[in-house]
Amino acid sequence: MLEPFAVDSPQPLHPSESIRQEDPGRRLHEALSAIQGGKAEEGIGKLRALARDHPDCLNAWGNLGYVLYTLGRTREAIPCLEKAIEIQPGLEEALKLLGDCYWSLGERKKAHLAYRQIEAILPECPPSLSQRISATEPLRKRLIRRGGELGGAFIRRLPNRDFIGGLSRELLRTRRSLPGIRASGLSAFLTYLARQYLTEVEQHFPMAPCDLCGGSAFTATFFFLNQKNVRCDRCGLEFVERKPPESLDVLGDWYNQDSSIAFMEKNWHNRSFFQHRIGLMREVFEASGRPFPSEGQSAFEIGCAEGHVLKFLSDLGLRVRGIETGQKLVDYCRDHFNLDVHKSTVREWMPRPEQYDYVFAYHVLEHLEKPSELLGKAWQALKPGGVILVEVPIPDLPSLSISEQLDDLHGYGNLGHLHYFTAETMPPYFSKHGFELIGTYRYFVNTLPSGGFLGAKPSTC
Repeated sequence: MLEPFAVDSPQPLHPSESIRQEDPGRRLHEALSAIQGGKAEEGIGKLRALARDHPDCLNAWGNLGYVLYTLGRTREAIPCLEKAIEIQPGLEEALKLLGDCYWSLGERKKAHLAYRQIEAILPECPPSLSQRISATEPLRKRLIRRGGELGGAFIRRLPNRDFIGGLSRELLRTRRSLPGIRASGLSAFLTYLARQYLTEVEQHFPMAPCDLCGGSAFTATFFFLNQKNVRCDRCGLEFVERKPPESLDVLGDWYNQDSSIAFMEKNWHNRSFFQHRIGLMREVFEASGRPFPSEGQSAFEIGCAEGHVLKFLSDLGLRVRGIETGQKLVDYCRDHFNLDVHKSTVREWMPRPEQYDYVFAYHVLEHLEKPSELLGKAWQALKPGGVILVEVPIPDLPSLSISEQLDDLHGYGNLGHLHYFTAETMPPYFSKHGFELIGTYRYFVNTLPSGGFLGAKPSTC
C-alpha cells in the first residue's frame, strides 16, 4: 500500500475508461504503479511532475515524501512532507513521517515538535507515538518532569529484594543491551527500566529460553515501553525477552472488542484484499505440486477471525472447523457463516490425532509465547501427508528505519507481537517439528513484508 496520504484514492483503471492523461488521479495511479513495479525513479519523476502541475495535490506531495523517505532520501522528503502539511494542517501521517525524518537526521528538537502536534489532535496517544515523544524529548527536561515520581517509586521498592536483584542483573547486562540502546535511544532504555522495575511491576513476566533452539544468551535489539526485544545469539530468532503466557491480545481480551472486529471487517470484506490472499494460497499450492484443497477433505483454522477463509473452504466442499479466542468473533463466525468455530486459545486446544488434511494459521504465530505449541499441535491434528499453511510478518526489524521499526501493525509498535520472524528463522521451525517446507510466498503491507510458509507432514510417520 503506497498511499498513506490518499484522500480520494484513485480507483483501478480499465482500458475502456476514457480518462484524460492530464487528470491528477490518472497520473497518480501511473506514478504509484511504476513504483510498485520496481521503477522507483520513473515513479518519483511522475510524482514530481504532478506536484509541479497541481501544487495543491495532497496525494502527490504526501506520496512523494513517503517514497523518498523509504528510499533513504530523507532530506529530499522533508520539504514534500512540509508541503503536504501546509495543504492539510494536522495531517497525522505526514507529521509522523516528518518527525521520523528529523529524528533519523539527529534533529531531535524538530522531531519532538512534530510528534507533539500529533499528540495535540489525537484523543488518545498510541504507544508508538509515546515512544517517539519520549525518545526525542531532551533527557534533562524529562528527568525534571518525572524525577519526583520515579524517585518516590524507587524508594518504595528499595526494601524488596527481588527488585534489587532484578535491577542489578539488568544493569550488569548493559553491555548486551547496547545495540538496543543505540537503535531506540537512551531515553527508551530508561523508560523500559522505569516501567519494568518501578511503575508496572505487575507485568514483570519471567525470562524463558529461546522457543526455537533453547538458547539462553540474548542481545538486545530494541526497547519499546516496557518491552525489551532481543535476538537469540545461537539461532538468530528475535522476540520479547519477558513474554506473558498466551499473548497480550488474549490477556487484554482484544479479540472480544467491537473495534477489533471492525478492523478485521475493513480488511477481509475488501474483495480485492481477500482475492489477493486466496490467490497467494493457490499459487503456493500450485508451485509445490500439491493439489489445492477440494471437496470431501477437511481443514482446521487456528485463529480464524471472522471466518472468511473457513467460509471459502466450506464453499469448496471441505469439512471445516476452527478456534478463536474472542467470544464475539466466535459468534460472528457462527451467525454470519454457520461455521463450526469454538472459543479456545492455542494452549487450551487439544486436537484429536490425524483428523485433518489441512491446518491454517494466518498471523497467529507471532502473538504466541511459545510458537512451538501451535506447530506441535498442528502436527498432531494433521493426517499423514497433511499440509499446514502459516503466515507471519517477516521484516528484519533491526535493519530498518525508525519509522518501520515503530510500525503499529508489523513493527515493535504492535505490543501484541511477541516474536519477530524472518525468512531465515521460519524454516527451522518447520524442520524442528517434522514438517517439510514445500513452498513460500511474500507480500508487502507498506514497506514491511509478510510471508506464507507451506509445510507437509510426511505420508509415513
